[in-house]
Amino acid sequence: MRREPAVPKVGFGRETKGEQVTERPIYVSGMATGVSDDPSPWKAGVQAGKAAVEKLAKAKPDFVFTITSSGYDLEPVVKGVLQSVGKDVPYVGIKTLGIIFCENQFLPKGVLVAAVKSDAYKFAFSIGTNAHQNLHSALEKACLPVLDQHRARKAEGFEYLNLFFVMDSYTNGDVLVSELSREVDKYDPNISFYGGILDYAELSKECQLHVDNQAVNGGIFCMGIYSQNPPAIGYGHGLHPLVPKRATKVGGNIIYHLDDRPAFEVWKEFLVKKGISEAEIIKDPTQFLGRYQFGVPDPNFPKYPKVRIAVGITREGGIKLAGDVPENSTVWLMEARKDQMEEAVSQSINETFNLVDQRKPIGAIVVESIHRYLSLGNDFFSEVNMFQRKLAVPIVGFTTFAEFLRPRPEYKWFHNSSFEFQILVQ
Repeated sequence: MRREPAVPKVGFGRETKGEQVTERPIYVSGMATGVSDDPSPWKAGVQAGKAAVEKLAKAKPDFVFTITSSGYDLEPVVKGVLQSVGKDVPYVGIKTLGIIFCENQFLPKGVLVAAVKSDAYKFAFSIGTNAHQNLHSALEKACLPVLDQHRARKAEGFEYLNLFFVMDSYTNGDVLVSELSREVDKYDPNISFYGGILDYAELSKECQLHVDNQAVNGGIFCMGIYSQNPPAIGYGHGLHPLVPKRATKVGGNIIYHLDDRPAFEVWKEFLVKKGISEAEIIKDPTQFLGRYQFGVPDPNFPKYPKVRIAVGITREGGIKLAGDVPENSTVWLMEARKDQMEEAVSQSINETFNLVDQRKPIGAIVVESIHRYLSLGNDFFSEVNMFQRKLAVPIVGFTTFAEFLRPRPEYKWFHNSSFEFQILVQ
């Protein structure tokens, strides 16, 4: 799939540049973050890595996340991080187009390092390459070295396995989730997984992964998180379904007709009823794609539609979505409302803390869709701040263009405008 020029560019308000959103102290036990916006990639890696390790009382981490914004060369960043944390420390390096954040700061441009040290977890990782050429082969390469350790980890008392994935380039998310489920089920259908896709391009020129001393484009990273207790995973989107329509003519990810009429005409009428002028819609329909999205019902969760964002309008009046839609299925016209989206975040955090029970949280991995920024504008940062305030632990957070999750066997989820997170505990 080529990069779709109709996708709005991401920008930042003046107040978001390196903004400190809280002055409260962060007491770290098991996970620590460090940041740097030094223009030198190597120096930024050294500074961010050093800051993270110092918060861990200079203990050698079990695993290190390194995330850079666009504009940085990932390889020297990783070298700088390893210079600070130890060259033999397991790590993943991620370069993303989107927004990076930790527990008290947004980073429109910079480097974020999160170092994890905990006896409550064991980690394993692997990477599959050339996913754009052979997705099945890439997934096997990414998953099998991690899954093969599951039985041995169980014998050590680490009963549960959750898989965390990052893919730098785009693929069909529904196919991805189905393929991942098949690989996982060969070992244990109770294994959960979640992750994100960083770009819409089939082979991204902007995003990249770095694992085991190799830089990869067109890859998928898999980290196995083995634990003694069930993983605490939260998720949601909070977009509001308004009007159901029937997708009467579909070609893959393009809806040509809704209720036997050109899809764009139906969508345009819907926007006019929302108070938007027809002239404004015709002039630039892409400005409304973030706020008004599409929902595809999930048979297992009929009241929780899968969100699909439109990425363009075809010459024939079809609407191109970032995900497939079954023909003759019901498609909901959805609206992004700030109050409901933030309520979804708050409720999910509360429910996930119930899974933590009496265990002590030490950190969190947070994946947020960049489309929530396109929906909310600068109000998006209020939503991120809710994660920061309510989780109140060190955070490694970044935005993605698509998210996928299987918290339990019957729920296979692929969204374009959602959030997901895992709370790590002591």
